[in-house]
Amino acid sequence: MGRIKEAVDPAVQAARAVLEKVKETRPDEISLKFGIKVSGTMNWWVAKAATESNFEVTLTWRPDPERPEGPGE
Repeated sequence: MGRIKEAVDPAVQAARAVLEKVKETRPDEISLKFGIKVSGTMNWWVAKAATESNFEVTLTWRPDPERPEGPGE
C-alpha cells in the first residue's frame, strides 16, 4: 500500500497546485477531475513502476445581478 501512495502522490500534489492556482481567478464554481493510472512490472533484474495522470478543470462564473451589463464591460 505504501508504494501505491508513493506512486500517486505526485499526481495528487499536482492536482492541489492546479486547484490553488485556479482559485485565484475567483470563479463561482470549480470542478477538478483527475485520473491516475498506475502500472508496474517486475522481473529478476528490474522493477519498474509508472504513473500517468490527467486533469479536467471546469470553471463557472455566474452573472452578478447587481452589475449592469453593457458595451465595453
